[in-house]
Amino acid sequence: MSAQVQIKGLQAVIKFLSLLPSAVREAGDQVCSRAAARVEVEAKRIAPWRTGALCRSILSKKIGEAEYTVGASVHYAGYVEYGTSRMREQPYLRPAVNTVMAGLPHEIQLLLQAKINEIK
Repeated sequence: MSAQVQIKGLQAVIKFLSLLPSAVREAGDQVCSRAAARVEVEAKRIAPWRTGALCRSILSKKIGEAEYTVGASVHYAGYVEYGTSRMREQPYLRPAVNTVMAGLPHEIQLLLQAKINEIK
């Protein structure tokens, strides 16, 4: 006596699983890109305003796959963020990062689910 099992749709499952890594990488890059853009906007919103040069110098930039940087290019940006012995700190980048990071886990979950749904 013999028994046989036939699994239908296994090729579809294998194809789905093979597409996941690229979908995850793509989703990761999208999340990072959006987060960097939001950090830039938030930092510009809360940065102290005197001449506007600090705000205008705040930019986000892609530096690698799912890797972005946000910073200000004026020479005194760090002094404003961290303060000096003669000037109190007026953080604008750290609070912006904290604000954006708070919502990131939920956004990652939604985007990954959307990518998985695209593959199906």
